[in-house]
Amino acid sequence: MAYVGRNRVTMVDSTGGGSTQYSAVANGYISSIAYTTIATAISTTAVLTITAEASGEPILTVTTTGTKTWYPRGQTNSVTGALTYETTAATSAVQQGSKIPLADERVKFVLGATTAAGLTGRFDVYIDGNWTT
Repeated sequence: MAYVGRNRVTMVDSTGGGSTQYSAVANGYISSIAYTTIATAISTTAVLTITAEASGEPILTVTTTGTKTWYPRGQTNSVTGALTYETTAATSAVQQGSKIPLADERVKFVLGATTAAGLTGRFDVYIDGNWTT
């Protein structure tokens, strides 16, 4: 039976110059990341970069756009190193993705500079696995 865990990270940009926050240490695979506005929303022009702290594995780079849930996936490759694709009825080729692994590392959230101070948002990171403190 798989265990799904959640860790909540609150991002506050008190100066308008950006902010960096970290989740608890995780062991598992990222399922989703949900963003919720708290009080004054993080600027929709601010770039949010999410990576695995120790490995630097890219997880997600987006601009915040109000309450939203993302399902980030890593690229998959064939045994020859080529990107793998899945053929569907809607399109001829859709890139396949795989859940992103975390092994004893935190999720790092970096919010780029914004135009205003006092912006706050909450990120709930869901993993198939567990969190440690």
